[in-house]
Amino acid sequence: MRSKSFLTATWVSLLLAGAAHGQPPDGSPQGPPARVRVAVVGAEALQPRTVIVARLRQVASSTVAAEQPGRVVELAVDEGDVVAKGDVLARIDADLARTAVDHAQAALKMAEAGIAESKAVANQAEREYRSLLALQQRGSSRTKEVEDAMDDREAARARYESAVANVAAARADLKLARQRLDRMTVRAPFEGVVVRRMTELGQWVEEGTSVFTVNSRGPIDAVADVPERLVNHVRRGDAIEIVVDALGDVVEGRIVAIVPLASESARTFPVKVRFDDTDGRYKPGMSALARLPIGERRETLLVPRSAVQHSATGMVVWAEREGRAEPAPVRIMFGHGEQYAVAPMRPGQLIKGMNVVIEGAERLFPGQPLSY
Repeated sequence: MRSKSFLTATWVSLLLAGAAHGQPPDGSPQGPPARVRVAVVGAEALQPRTVIVARLRQVASSTVAAEQPGRVVELAVDEGDVVAKGDVLARIDADLARTAVDHAQAALKMAEAGIAESKAVANQAEREYRSLLALQQRGSSRTKEVEDAMDDREAARARYESAVANVAAARADLKLARQRLDRMTVRAPFEGVVVRRMTELGQWVEEGTSVFTVNSRGPIDAVADVPERLVNHVRRGDAIEIVVDALGDVVEGRIVAIVPLASESARTFPVKVRFDDTDGRYKPGMSALARLPIGERRETLLVPRSAVQHSATGMVVWAEREGRAEPAPVRIMFGHGEQYAVAPMRPGQLIKGMNVVIEGAERLFPGQPLSY
């Protein structure tokens, strides 16, 4: 089945050629009225825009490496898989790491038992010292006995403080052993897509060996190389329209960075425009077009996007003039929300306030009466 755009192209190419005769396809002077929907041509003071070639690039890319040496015992994902932050990518043999945790737990229990014993000894030495000191004050104890008791008390206190330090060290060793065990599992650093696998099941990896590369999902950047004569027309935070060629999509993003480092050969500056890609439709490396605003604002004609039709000779808008259909060739300058900014190819053929057809244009011929 032929598309509406093909039919429109056929009508326009034939009818524009025969418009001077004012003859519709059926040969009648005017033809039957066409039932259509119309909208009004608007106008707004807008900045002119220029088109810059861009490329899509991920916001973040991370080469995830093993944090501990060992043999790879599990690969949980493969290239192309979508992962969330913290998802398991791979596991490294953790038998020795688990044994180290068990050993550290046992050492901590022994240290905690030692602290209880040394505390009891220290308390007893304190009581004996105080008892002998009281007897000395009543003349019932010798100085030598008191001094010996004081020394025993200080030694007991030192053993208790050493036991406290041993417990702290044992807890630190256990924490380190648990961290090493946890690091035997390689996890995704952020939500993204696995784009490269760099190890195999059973392979031995060292600390720092690359395992996977993960590209971020969600927001994506369109990077446009803006010529030096235009770079000062844009500012961080500006809303920019991006056309993704491969999909024919038009999306709006915002400038997040203007890199002040020019290409030595082309004298262009990278400008990053970020927009959402929650559905994952856009892939890094896709080509795109960035419509950058330049120059001063001037009054620009605006028509609904549905009013613009493709023809064999270019773009055309069907306007209403004295109740009849008239094709008006136009040049699309840029998109503006749900509208296109257009420039008529012939002055006066399209003006502010004129009705244009937004539904039913594929059936029209020049001079045909309109009904709506």
